[in-house]
Amino acid sequence: AAFGFTYDHTAPAAPVVAPVTTPTSFAVQTLSGTKESGSAIWIGGLEAIPCNGDTSWSFTYTLAQGTNTIEIFARDAAGNQSGSVLVTIVYDDVAPLPVSNLTLDSAGDGTQVRLDWQGYNESQQGDVQDYKIYVSPSLFTQVAGLEPAATVPAGTFDYTVSGLQRDTLYYFAVVATDVRGNVNTSVTPVQATPQDIVAPPEITDLQVDSQADAVHLSWSHPMLVQGDLEGYRVYWNGAAEFEALAAAQPDYSRSGLSFATGYPVRITAVDHDGNESSGVDATAVTWLPNPVGLTAEGLNSAARLSWQPVEPAHYLQHYKVYYSTTFIDDLSGVDFVETSSPTYDVVNLANGQTYYFAVTSVNISGGENTEVAMVASTVPGVDIDGPLYESVQINGAALNDGLFVMQDSSVRVVATDASGVNRLEFLIDGGTAVIDSGQGPDYGFLLSIATLVDGEHTLQIDGYDALGNMTRLSVTLIVNHLPPVPCLQECLTETQQP
Repeated sequence: AAFGFTYDHTAPAAPVVAPVTTPTSFAVQTLSGTKESGSAIWIGGLEAIPCNGDTSWSFTYTLAQGTNTIEIFARDAAGNQSGSVLVTIVYDDVAPLPVSNLTLDSAGDGTQVRLDWQGYNESQQGDVQDYKIYVSPSLFTQVAGLEPAATVPAGTFDYTVSGLQRDTLYYFAVVATDVRGNVNTSVTPVQATPQDIVAPPEITDLQVDSQADAVHLSWSHPMLVQGDLEGYRVYWNGAAEFEALAAAQPDYSRSGLSFATGYPVRITAVDHDGNESSGVDATAVTWLPNPVGLTAEGLNSAARLSWQPVEPAHYLQHYKVYYSTTFIDDLSGVDFVETSSPTYDVVNLANGQTYYFAVTSVNISGGENTEVAMVASTVPGVDIDGPLYESVQINGAALNDGLFVMQDSSVRVVATDASGVNRLEFLIDGGTAVIDSGQGPDYGFLLSIATLVDGEHTLQIDGYDALGNMTRLSVTLIVNHLPPVPCLQECLTETQQP
């Protein structure tokens, strides 16, 4: 008899394994892929798929706890074996230990609680990925199905829960989750009620409306929209006692006060738990008297006003200088300028025009009495006068004719002019001028006597305004390089003998 057979020594191709899930907390996992037709699949040393004509395969594999290294290869009917494919799957179904050392700090603004689990042995667990924070006004012992209020990464051991309802009991729990998603869903929550120990913010935009014998204060407060503002406390004129105001009353008035007097006031904000802010201080000042003795001197395109200073000066914020081409009783809408000095030059006026002026006092509370008499002045026309020398000094003393000069000396001149000072020129004996064209009103130069001989010399000071008008001052100085030798008593005696 004759027999026929086929000799096959060619190994099948190595199987292709689809991606696996690792790590996993499930004990079984379906392995799948493709293979050569007519081959079997061996998994972990056992035939999992017998030889068949299929080109795809799948097999449910039971994992062992820990790291599973699985060898997969194909084998045909002749026993030829392909190369191996190694698959590694980490199986971990052990959840991290419970966070049992959770402590709470409920002291804050009344809407937050700080959670702390410092000391939880994260390194012992080895694979903690994050912590989930659970919060509820109702008691819970299982977190399965609950939505965490927050998630913080491993290495974080505290968290502040905000946005809680005031005076409400809450339950808190922290659950550790490992990198495989294992979590212990059974918890023993810790309870706390948020406590408010934080004072409300200060009032803002404090305004004082002052009158002759009364003041009205008003302000704003950001807590009005948050619901934790009980009201305000007003401490008037340094008193330890306060007047309580409701949150809906951000204003306060006092009457029967003294004229031109300052009253210290402090306003604090208080919440429903009695927490009080430090307070905002102010001085409420009643009207000051308006200046008296107002005079107006007409200048070229300007008017020079002066008046007696107002007292008490420390309550004065500034003066308001009103001016108009018509006499009026109501200062509303009238042009004005502000100054802190009891003199002021109103400029850019029309020459030949009569102007009416009034000056009021504005106190540090912004209070002003607009009932004031007006003073008239006519702007004369073109300025033909040179600068006014208000002070001329040498070495701090008045510069007079016949003054002895025995050393280099500082000459200073205070010069003003309605049209503006352009420059001052200083000349010795008509020589080269030393020019000072600074901003003023203080001008000057250093008088050097090194090149001057002893005897009389003329110092000439020419001041020019912006229109070219000049003021000249000439004084005679006596230069003496050496001080005079004092006459001894003996000399005087000899001089008196006949």
